[in-house]
This record gives sequence, C-alpha cells and structure tokens, in this order.
Amino acid sequence: MSEVTVRAFAAEDREAFLTLYRDCLVHYGVGPSMPEVEAEIIADLSAPRGLSASIAWHEGRANGFATWTRVYPAGDGIAIYLKELYVTAEARGFGAGKALMRDLAQTAEDSGAIRLEWGSFQPEALKFYEALGAPRAEKVHFSVPAKALHRFAK
Repeated sequence: MSEVTVRAFAAEDREAFLTLYRDCLVHYGVGPSMPEVEAEIIADLSAPRGLSASIAWHEGRANGFATWTRVYPAGDGIAIYLKELYVTAEARGFGAGKALMRDLAQTAEDSGAIRLEWGSFQPEALKFYEALGAPRAEKVHFSVPAKALHRFAK
C-alpha cells in the first residue's frame, strides 16, 4: 500500500478541497454547502495568513483535510488552532488523519508556536486523538449558533 502524503492547500486544490468539504458537511448532517460560503472559504484559504488547510492524498486522490489558523494571544507567542480534521469514510484506516495531525504538529513547530490545540466531543475522534498520544486539556468550549447571535450580542 502506498503512503499518505500531505501538502498545504494550493490554488490548484480548489475542487479537491471543495469535494472533501461537501462530503464533510454530509457526514455531519449539515449539508448541502452554499456556493457563497464555499467562495468565502476558498478566499480565506488563498489569503496570506488567513485560514490554512492541508490536504491528505493517497494514490493520487484527496481523501482528507485539516483546517487551522494561528491564534493570539497564546501566552508569550502564537498557537495553532485546528478547526476541522476530516477524512472520507472510505479512506479511514489508511493513516490520513495521523498524517494530517503529524503535518500540523510539524507546521506548529516550524512556525515557533507555543502549542497546538483543538476541541472535540465525538467519541471516535477522542479515541483517535488519545491513540496519537495527545494530552487532554480541561477546557470548556462555547459555541453560539447563528440563530442566537442577535440575542447574545444584546
């Protein structure tokens, strides 16, 4: 079996990324995607120092992605925050998730980040991260959905 490779998102990866993104939305039951949102995401991925993404490839096919950004303040430095890690159902078990996480850890190290962090509540994802040896942090994650933003802002 050939190895999984990971590389940073590039303009020529637009369609591969959007295919993965759409599959991710279906997987989480929040699809379909909206063209205007897709356009915003691609604009952010294409902007310097905006949202960043890495794509996992296996046998010439894109089969997973990680989206992340730099966050401040993070103590005395920057942190890398993983927003989404997704691997297609048919590609799970090939090592794409592990390759994406290793690549992200290397990116964090190369950029001088003081930590790499993310959140998850899904049991399978928690098992995956624990199997990688990631230590759990005792943080609570808050999320205000769009329909509640107006009330929350007042």
